[in-house]
Amino acid sequence: MATTTFSGPVQAGTVRDGSGANVGGAVLTQTATFTYTDTGAFATTIILPASAQIIDQMVDVTTAWDSGTSDALEIGTSADPDAYGDVANLQSGGRTLVDPDATQAAAIDDIGTSDVTVYLKITSSGSAASAGAARVTITYRQN
Repeated sequence: MATTTFSGPVQAGTVRDGSGANVGGAVLTQTATFTYTDTGAFATTIILPASAQIIDQMVDVTTAWDSGTSDALEIGTSADPDAYGDVANLQSGGRTLVDPDATQAAAIDDIGTSDVTVYLKITSSGSAASAGAARVTITYRQN
């Protein structure tokens, strides 16, 4: 598969110049998978470019976690595991859209001046999980 590398805004459409030019940032996605064996805060394969704005985060649970009480997920950075969002329980299958609180909304508005590796942290309550698989997809705008 071929790859294309670029940086900066994209121009598309018929208005080429002036204040109404069809210029905007590219919207991209990255996905990482994880399982019940991933413990503590761990790095994903998702690396967001500097100044990116996270538009959406979704978690698809393909195999439900099965610990005694609950399995919560945090999405963030190595310094702040829940900087970008939380998912209350991985014990239900299907898709969950991450709903950031006010502090997380400010963090996803602009991730900062350096590239950021996204970290996940799973916290199980009750007995340890012996099953569970999911993927997280982050949609972002390159600034």
